[in-house]
Amino acid sequence: MKFFLLFVFVLTASASAQNLHQTTGSFIRVFNLDGQKIANGKIVSMTTDTLSLFSAKKVRDIPLEKIGLFKTKRDMGHTIGLGAAVGCILGGVAAYAGDDGLFMTRGEFVVAGGISGAAEGTATGSVIAITKKRKVYVINGVKNCWELFRISMSSIMPKVSEDYNDALQPKTNTIHQ
Repeated sequence: MKFFLLFVFVLTASASAQNLHQTTGSFIRVFNLDGQKIANGKIVSMTTDTLSLFSAKKVRDIPLEKIGLFKTKRDMGHTIGLGAAVGCILGGVAAYAGDDGLFMTRGEFVVAGGISGAAEGTATGSVIAITKKRKVYVINGVKNCWELFRISMSSIMPKVSEDYNDALQPKTNTIHQ
């Protein structure tokens, strides 16, 4: 019964957390002309010469001249690490809810369940990371490439309400490097 209640609590908590930033667009990682990551976040808006990203509870404006390339979705390490963490937690909870091992105390059984769950979560996260469709858009500060990117993203990017945009405007920062 404890396991079921914990499962329901975790399920409802994660479902409500997923709705937090649905008003923003697709997650991307932005790299400069030298290939270094300069920003990441969800797309708020795109103008003819600026990209606005929502990250860390603020909006950052990135000028076109600083943009080398974009990578969509999160990197493989993030997916694998998330799988390992979820597997560890679920393995530990399942072991705690189960019977004690024959030669182990309940605490040792929970640790063993967490370790085996982490291994299974890492494997699952690896499979998911390999099969994810990530795209790379090379911009290199070129206006034509930027316009093609804007057109391709406009079909999947939700419209951002003006209320949301106005609420975030005081925290806008421009990246200068």
